[in-house]
Amino acid sequence: MPVLLQYERRHQILLIRFEGVVTDEILLEGYQRVRRWYDTHGRCGNISDFTGVTDFAVSARSIRFLASNTPLVPEGLVRIIVAPRDDVYGMARMFEMQGSAMGNRLDIVRNFQDALQLAGLDQPDFEAVTE
Repeated sequence: MPVLLQYERRHQILLIRFEGVVTDEILLEGYQRVRRWYDTHGRCGNISDFTGVTDFAVSARSIRFLASNTPLVPEGLVRIIVAPRDDVYGMARMFEMQGSAMGNRLDIVRNFQDALQLAGLDQPDFEAVTE
């Protein structure tokens, strides 16, 4: 499965891991899965991790669409994108710039350890999410 969800209860952080080839459809599917999870469990911070991505075939149109939505994560909660690849980093920056008018504030880092540090997660215990 190209989108995996895990939850860290103690810090209330949802981890969204993307793996392999990520297309528009996969990115939008991941967004919908996170939305459904939030609708059921309530809002919390999140980390979107693109470390396992081998090909990022996402269009600027999809990024603009996602950025135009009301943020899923309320202001004041952790929202981090891990973007080790230049193409993912560029699209994350586009999302940040396009979504700033909608309140899409986020941090973008290059590796997962930096995301954990930024989120204040020492020894996190992420558990698989069953839907």
